[in-house]
Amino acid sequence: MPDKFSDIFIESDTKIIFKKVIAINGYDVLYETWSGDGYWGESLIFTDDDVGVMTDKDIRKVARTSGLVENRSKIIVNRSYTGFVFCNFNFR
Repeated sequence: MPDKFSDIFIESDTKIIFKKVIAINGYDVLYETWSGDGYWGESLIFTDDDVGVMTDKDIRKVARTSGLVENRSKIIVNRSYTGFVFCNFNFR
C-alpha cells in the first residue's frame, strides 16, 4: 500500500474486512469494507492533498463514478481525520 495511506485512523470498534488501493478519475484511493458499531459499510478514502479543495458534492460525484456505490446508497463525506477525506456508503 502506498505510504500516503499508512496513517489512517481506525476507530477502536471498527474491523477492516478488506482494503485495496484503486484509482478513480486519476486519484489514488483506498477502498475499504468494514464492520463496526453494528453496521457494515464501505469507504473510499482520498488524501486531503488530492481532494481537499473540492466540495462534498463534487467528492460524492467522483465516488459514484467508481461503480462501487449502490444507486440508492447515501454517501457520507467525513473530513474530520487530518489528511484524509472519507466517503462512507452502502451501509447495511
